[in-house]
Amino acid sequence: MSSTLQCIDIIEEKNKLGTQVYDFGLGENKIPISSILDKSIKKYSNIKNYTLPSGISELNEIIIKKNTNKNFIPQQILYGNGLKELIFILQMVFDGLIFHITPSWLSYKEQIQILGKRSNLIEINTIVSNNYKIIPKELDNILSQYKSYEKIIIWNNPNNPTGVLYTPSETKIIADIFNKYNTIVFADEIYSNICHHNEFMSISYFLPHLTIRGSSISKDLACGGHRLGWLVFPKQLEYLYNRCQKYSQIIYSCPSTMIQYALADFYKNETVVNDYYLLTNYIYEWAVKETYDILKNTKLLLSKPGGGWYIFIDFINYRHKFKNIKNSHELSLLLADKCGIISVAGENFGGSIWTIRLSLTNIKWEKHIELDNIQYNLDRIVLPIKEGCAILFHFLKNL
Repeated sequence: MSSTLQCIDIIEEKNKLGTQVYDFGLGENKIPISSILDKSIKKYSNIKNYTLPSGISELNEIIIKKNTNKNFIPQQILYGNGLKELIFILQMVFDGLIFHITPSWLSYKEQIQILGKRSNLIEINTIVSNNYKIIPKELDNILSQYKSYEKIIIWNNPNNPTGVLYTPSETKIIADIFNKYNTIVFADEIYSNICHHNEFMSISYFLPHLTIRGSSISKDLACGGHRLGWLVFPKQLEYLYNRCQKYSQIIYSCPSTMIQYALADFYKNETVVNDYYLLTNYIYEWAVKETYDILKNTKLLLSKPGGGWYIFIDFINYRHKFKNIKNSHELSLLLADKCGIISVAGENFGGSIWTIRLSLTNIKWEKHIELDNIQYNLDRIVLPIKEGCAILFHFLKNL
């Protein structure tokens, strides 16, 4: 079981004991599904035929349009039951070196371990003093050592677990280095519609011939259980698309046909879709702001999120208070025991023994909330998050 799903077991155990818990574990969007999308799902619930992993034409036209920019013109799409299994297939079929930028989503490395490809993996570490962003000069130095190798790097922007968002100018600098060393980029853009009113620009804009774009409906549309994700390939990477398609048919036959039709139907309502994204951004931007404002008054070292709903926390300045802590798993369990804070150990993401990830999705939803009144309800919506952060704040102050 993954470390994030283990949080569910811990919460259930503490609930049985009547212990107050503050859920900062699972990265699940708790906003209710759009009523329009819900209607579309019910509308197509009887469609149950097989489709190809390349998807239905109605949805393909929309996904192509959404992923096209001035420079990037996608040619092939591959769908899966969520983005996770597509990333697994991509890492499986790629024969060269695979670079991960850490801290990174824990499943990237877990998949490498399952595939027995540890010797193919090279990790590029980032640090909190640079807000967990790559230092271009260091990136250049690392890639220069592997000029003759076939290479792919996973570029997760905005990032899980740090919430870090690269600006367009920063993205261009990094893209130029990738281009210099002929490095293929898998752009995991699953949080790209949750950028807290900051500007997001896909790296595909600067590196169209070497970028594979990936996303899903799990985060921005709060449909984690409905399972649909996609990879979008340029013509130049058709050989990788062909490899992935071959194995997708072997592994899962096809993605959900019902969800494909429902999503194609929903995406036609552009105003409704954009309003849902806007609502999501208001809520999680406020959750991140309130969390950061509370915890910045401690000795914690914090990431400064620009997107998504995570914050990555480093307790190294409290190490003298936690002398018996040997790893971040023990740190996470300590916070659960002392504060009721359910978190994920930072080492799972490539962080140090003093790091944890907080997922700021444990909101308090009320049925009357709409985009028109969202700004008047933000404090009530994020109240469980603020309460948990306040508990953590006072625990640290009293050490």
